[in-house]
Amino acid sequence: MDFSANLTESLNERITRALPDSTMDTFNFNMARSIKARYRLTDRLSADYSWNANNILNDFRDRELEALKTLNPGKLRQFTEQFSTSYNPELISWLKPKFMYQANYNWVKNAPIDSLARGGKIAAQGRLTGSVNLQLKDIIEVFYTPEGKAGTARGGRARRRGSQTEGAQSSESRKPFEVTNPQLKALLKLLHTAAGKVAPITFNYGYNRRAGEPAVRGQPDYAYRLALVTDSGLETDTVRTGGIDLATVGKGQDMSWRSGLNLSRSVNLNFSYSRKMSETHSPSAVTRTWNWNWLYLKDHANSGIPFVNWSLRWSNLEKLPLLNKIPWRVSLDHNYSGN
Repeated sequence: MDFSANLTESLNERITRALPDSTMDTFNFNMARSIKARYRLTDRLSADYSWNANNILNDFRDRELEALKTLNPGKLRQFTEQFSTSYNPELISWLKPKFMYQANYNWVKNAPIDSLARGGKIAAQGRLTGSVNLQLKDIIEVFYTPEGKAGTARGGRARRRGSQTEGAQSSESRKPFEVTNPQLKALLKLLHTAAGKVAPITFNYGYNRRAGEPAVRGQPDYAYRLALVTDSGLETDTVRTGGIDLATVGKGQDMSWRSGLNLSRSVNLNFSYSRKMSETHSPSAVTRTWNWNWLYLKDHANSGIPFVNWSLRWSNLEKLPLLNKIPWRVSLDHNYSGN
């Protein structure tokens, strides 16, 4: 756990030529505090928390030591809290999921700092994300061991156990689901070679929720600060809102995936697809927005189909017969993106 506190003091004096005997000064005495903590429950599950606050101590002008002796933090102007939890389970070798939840809470005093009003503007936002990263080659290797890897495994075991026979070593190093049928092994070999040209496939999904109220009295509970609920349950400062409920609520979700093909050492093709949706409820309207990757078929915006974005790169063109006299590196890039 880390804790820090900083005190800053500034005094600016201004003398005008029209009134040389009068002096206008601006005094600021501020304190910033922060707390950071991290707790690792397991090697793959951890939680983080941070808290930041800004206070004004202008009332202690010329009495700075008194504020320090009494540990008086002054008047709170703003504070934020951040929470995050991540979980990376290790299920199987070729599947690498990751889950994370992040929440942010912010409180700002919406009245003059010297006023007696205790109202504040609050806002909370939470986001849940999940991602999966997999490689087709690793899935095939559950049932098939490439010749290079098999030789390495047998060689390593032979050095450690010189007295064992090669047949016994091969039996020990064999995987539980490894295919032994020659015809199936030949097919898996072809599939393994083809899968080696496919880049890792990554899937992402996210869901977020947000809420805000411009003038409330008090502090909400942690269910609201963690964005688990959208109703703070606090009394609205009707004096500052004019008797109108100005609370806003929103939610959204998004998904995406990306991969690619390594056609050769010089030719790489990458493609991706994403889709997003957001919805906001305010006192005056409900707004919904959709966005996804799109391939236009005609001039009209609605004429098309959902499609992937792609990028193609062909490098080392200077090695071709017609271009090998050029003393520079030459590459060809082509990209498409539509929304």
